[in-house]
Amino acid sequence: MLLPIKAICAPQKIRRDGTSTIFLQYCFSATNRTLLNTGINIPPEYWHNKSQSITKKLPGVYGNFELLNRELVRLIRIAEDLVDLATKKQVSDRGSFVKRYFSPSFSFEKIEEDEEDVIQQKAFEQKLKTDIYFQLDDYVKAKERKVSKATLCVYKNVKAHLLAFEKYRREKITFQSLDFAFYEDFLSYLTFEHIHMRRQTTLIGLKLNTIGKTIKHLRVFIKDRVKYP
Repeated sequence: MLLPIKAICAPQKIRRDGTSTIFLQYCFSATNRTLLNTGINIPPEYWHNKSQSITKKLPGVYGNFELLNRELVRLIRIAEDLVDLATKKQVSDRGSFVKRYFSPSFSFEKIEEDEEDVIQQKAFEQKLKTDIYFQLDDYVKAKERKVSKATLCVYKNVKAHLLAFEKYRREKITFQSLDFAFYEDFLSYLTFEHIHMRRQTTLIGLKLNTIGKTIKHLRVFIKDRVKYP
């Protein structure tokens, strides 16, 4: 398989020790390319650009030229395998994909593990986006410097009342739950069923003013997060 990958050793990029790093240059489009670090460093004068290999004149202090050339061939094959995999997976940015996973210790198992982690992370993030309590906490955090402490207290009460109602009816509350029937049931619960403490006295039902604030701010919150359901 012919791929736009070639080994380069730029003489203009000399390190302090007098060596230059051999890179694999992958041109994944006419205008985009990426450099893959092989970890092999030699004085640039011992690099044969046409054959893309290290010359036999390389001083032994920099390594055995034959072994280094074999390693270079192995790394090129790794890069080719990554390009082939990215192509099969129809990865849009193949350059970034190859650069992310290229290393002398590359293994396909590592890619599979990483991709599974990414899938799980995305699923978790998506779950958070649709979790009403996570979004409510996020909403309150965004309002901390914009509203009074009294209003923040109301927001926290809204969450507490939702959690209590969820426990009461034994059914998870989601954004999809919030229809007209839900508001009617929630209002009835807050009025006649909600149990709370007031000065060591157990009370059932909230005051109309408290219920009104709870419903009002719940509606405002839902309107703000309407994109999440």
